[in-house]
Amino acid sequence: MDLLRIASRSVSRVLIARLSVVALILLLATGVTASPVAQSVNVDWPQFQFDAQHTGRTSAFVTPRYRLKWAWFDPAHITRNFTSAPNRSITDGFGAGFATTNVFAEQMQPIVAEGKVYVGTMNNKFYAIDSLTGDSRWEFTAGGPILHTAAYNSGIVVFGSMDGNIYALNASNGSLRWKYQTGAGVNAAPIIARGLVLVGSRDGRFYALDLSAGTLRWNYSTRVHPANPASPFNQSPITTPAAVSEDGSIVMFGAENMFFYGLLTDTGAEQWAPKKLIGQSFHNGWPVVANGRVVVRTQSSLEGAEFLMEPQLDSLPPNPAWAQEKSVILNWLAQNPNQKTMYVFDVVSGQEPFQVAMGRVTGNNHTPHPPVLDYMGRMLTYWRSRTATFTSTGACFGTKYCPDISGLNLTNGDRIPLTPGTNGQFAPELDNGFMLSSGGQYLYALNTFRGSFSIHLPTGTVTRIATALAKHDCADYRAWGFNIIFYGNDSSTDTCALGSSMLPSEPFQTTSAYSGIAIATTNGTTLLYSTEAMYGFIAAYEHVN
Repeated sequence: MDLLRIASRSVSRVLIARLSVVALILLLATGVTASPVAQSVNVDWPQFQFDAQHTGRTSAFVTPRYRLKWAWFDPAHITRNFTSAPNRSITDGFGAGFATTNVFAEQMQPIVAEGKVYVGTMNNKFYAIDSLTGDSRWEFTAGGPILHTAAYNSGIVVFGSMDGNIYALNASNGSLRWKYQTGAGVNAAPIIARGLVLVGSRDGRFYALDLSAGTLRWNYSTRVHPANPASPFNQSPITTPAAVSEDGSIVMFGAENMFFYGLLTDTGAEQWAPKKLIGQSFHNGWPVVANGRVVVRTQSSLEGAEFLMEPQLDSLPPNPAWAQEKSVILNWLAQNPNQKTMYVFDVVSGQEPFQVAMGRVTGNNHTPHPPVLDYMGRMLTYWRSRTATFTSTGACFGTKYCPDISGLNLTNGDRIPLTPGTNGQFAPELDNGFMLSSGGQYLYALNTFRGSFSIHLPTGTVTRIATALAKHDCADYRAWGFNIIFYGNDSSTDTCALGSSMLPSEPFQTTSAYSGIAIATTNGTTLLYSTEAMYGFIAAYEHVN
């Protein structure tokens, strides 16, 4: 059994751009993995999960092996060109008693544009960091915590704050361009499309603001359907990002009354009547749009995901045909309709063309991680299956069957198994999954507790990028092949400890993985960027021979 699956047992107990079109076509046609220095076109990562469709997909990539180019804790504490070694820490140069100062929310993804990384903190601070050197460029103080990712367009960077404001700053120097006051905190990431800033507020309204001037174009109050003016679920909070159609004409989002909305981007009029979905929240989720479909996941109100559907999967033969597996799963969903957590809608009509044969793929009642697109245009998602074809097969903690990563056929909802075969080095757990993003032919996976991975999709080759400790949770991570270890507690004898005396004191910890790796090219250099929320810093990784 792979050591990653062994180590997973204690975790659950303790912790519940683009290149030119021509260049991209050549890359896909030849199947050749491009050199890490072959990318000369600047490729930004300007919004949460790259674009207003949240595809999580860019043409830029960084090939193995990897080195930590810089780690930014705050303007006074930056580690550069860190070489991981036994008993060495990225904070060794900071002096004794160093304590982290910034608190990053679990969905705070770095965005990259104009050669700068932009990121907000729960300390009310918003920072611009040089994307290549890690130097601090400027900072801005908001009136409240910043709980989600910013968005950039045309020299303007925008974000929401729990003080109820939507802020727009000049990206060059951080000066305030405008701010717009909503009726409650804003903890969703804004998106930018058609010259508009599009974002929901906890006041139950969705706002469309002019990007340049900050003036209100329209707002929409969430409502139930059929209409009931007396319903307490009208004007329900919006806490997660929206997404727009591929042509930008329709904007879609969920509210905490569990209705999903589709509005005309230009006017705010309803494109289709609100859809009532099953679940208790959209928390830590977001819609993903591709090929005229929008995929949305919900947080279940039912417990026990790790053990669900096992009798049904047990009834199948080893390596069952998809038709057999699909029939069993759809029958289970028909008998247990409240277990449904995946919806696919036609963007224009709002109709649901099919039901996906999808079991629960996230434990601890988390919202399942939304899908990403890959270099072949496939929509990749976690799939509950009897037999994994891409990730590790066999038992993960709490279930007999590890979730697989498979393609989702947006024509009929079928599962598209990935090849090559099972990779025992990568075993996402139901309760400890990895947030995905895609660059070139690579799939990047981040779990702030389990570490980060790079997977070459055509071959299935896995490279372990970085993790926090050399020894923890009953495992020796350096021996597993992680090239970058933030805190090298190699001399530790307690390999089952979840913490270490080497870790700096910190005001907050999160073990969630709701912010994927961003990928961007600046002046010919491509780096990977991650928020290491559990350890209080932003990281940038580069290729090293």
